[in-house]
Amino acid sequence: MDKSDSSPSALFYRLNGAWLLWASLLLGFFYQTHRYPLEFGIDPPFYWRLGKYLIGAMLALFTLPKLIDSIKKFTIFEWAYLAIFLILGLQGIYLKDQFMIQGSFWPIVALLVVMSSKKIPLPYINLFFWVCWILNALFLLIEFVGLTIFNKPFVWSTDSVWTSRFGGILVEPLGAPYICLLFMGFSFQFRGFKRCLVFGISFLALLMTHTWTAFLYLILISVGMLIWHVYKYFGKLYALLLGGLLLAFSFASLTVLVSIKNQIPFLANKWTSVELHIHYWLPIEWNLFPSSNVKFSETWWVMGVQNLGLFWTFIYYWLMYVLLFDIYHAWRESNSKKGKSIYLGIFLAAGYFIFGSLNQLYPAIYPVDFLFILFALMIRYKRMGE
Repeated sequence: MDKSDSSPSALFYRLNGAWLLWASLLLGFFYQTHRYPLEFGIDPPFYWRLGKYLIGAMLALFTLPKLIDSIKKFTIFEWAYLAIFLILGLQGIYLKDQFMIQGSFWPIVALLVVMSSKKIPLPYINLFFWVCWILNALFLLIEFVGLTIFNKPFVWSTDSVWTSRFGGILVEPLGAPYICLLFMGFSFQFRGFKRCLVFGISFLALLMTHTWTAFLYLILISVGMLIWHVYKYFGKLYALLLGGLLLAFSFASLTVLVSIKNQIPFLANKWTSVELHIHYWLPIEWNLFPSSNVKFSETWWVMGVQNLGLFWTFIYYWLMYVLLFDIYHAWRESNSKKGKSIYLGIFLAAGYFIFGSLNQLYPAIYPVDFLFILFALMIRYKRMGE
């Protein structure tokens, strides 16, 4: 059979060869621990939390027949990747720390799945993003209407719609900005009203998460693009001047926020969270190698330095930036508008994941940990293409 033709049999061959990837994407987007599709609270039943690990383990088991062939092709990247996450998992088991175990499990599953699958053509990824965007918008509408009209709370809701944290299909408000940024990049394949609609709803969805890490990331991206365009069209002097003015404005705005934070209940609550993360941002201990006891932090890089050592943390972030560069390279090299928009969305989301792990436990927050690694590896091993 000619695998390049467009007949139904050839289409089935391509989909069937990539079924592990499709199953992984569906798992990451739609198996949500906290609520969906059942009504769970902050602490869901044990069997529901365990279910995603069982499915992930089953997907990994299906890769075993091809694993030996894959090992023969391993480079220093694959060996470093496996070593880093196996060390993380073993340390998590030894210290009985769920964050380390989860941070190890999903990257290993993603690598095995990606290396054992065939390519998914970009038009199918594009269609999948369309379906997920529609469902995300629908879920946000259901949450909003349920809370405002029917007074039906959800996992992260409060007494006020202004302070409730909406997560859409990912439910988790810390992870939801990942797909919002993905959809914002995805919207650039359109023009006019359609782009405004897709981008606008995705941007609104990001705002409704009330995740300040995502807000700061979006501000930094916007400021960086503005300064770059000023530099490109007006020169270095004006770019430096604009950068200085924006920096001064940022310090002035921060000073005003600090002075009025106690006068606004919402701001006071969020500021408590900010102070907590600032407290956790610097390590208590600077270890070179793994520690014999667990020291919890709200910040991933601090968790790494305190529990696994500087060497492990350096290699981990090296791997993450290699994957980020792969995504950036795919975006620059793509020749189609759809391809560029898909890669741009994945790049923006990946940048947020890495930026967020400097301030949050994103590498141990399901499903964003799984989705980031899965998309990045699909691009690195060309399991997504035109």
